[in-house]
Amino acid sequence: MNIRQADASDTERVRAYIEAFQAEECDTIVHWSPPTDPGQNSEKLCKRDGEGAVAIVAEEDGKIMGHIETSVPRGEEIRHTCELGMIVLEKYRRRGIGTRLLQSLLDWAHSRSLSIVELHVYSINGPAIAMYTRLGFVEDGRTKNGVRLRNGMYCDMIHMSR
Repeated sequence: MNIRQADASDTERVRAYIEAFQAEECDTIVHWSPPTDPGQNSEKLCKRDGEGAVAIVAEEDGKIMGHIETSVPRGEEIRHTCELGMIVLEKYRRRGIGTRLLQSLLDWAHSRSLSIVELHVYSINGPAIAMYTRLGFVEDGRTKNGVRLRNGMYCDMIHMSR
């Protein structure tokens, strides 16, 4: 498995990854309604490069299995922070991919002197919460019933930071 920053040459493989993600039926991940255009999203993700943004992919045998991304806010008063988003396709979970992606992003944030990394996670996503906690994230708060799942049930949205 290879972990590296995404670039423009990844656009088609990222498109296939986004299409696979949109087809998943897992409640612990966000699904857009209506689904977003995989082509447009893959281009945006692959162009995230530079001092203020990064997209990192996990790949194996030419297939993207997961990604993590962040950008630094423009406002001077909050430029010491960033909020991440991460997805690992369901069939690749519990193999350490999320941990490696997150560690790569934390290294990137540290190299830019970012002192706070934030995220949101569904309260029903126990494995992700355990991983974030293991890597030093703490719960800052939660929105009670902040997420409506496809089955009509609700769960809390947890805010964590490190």
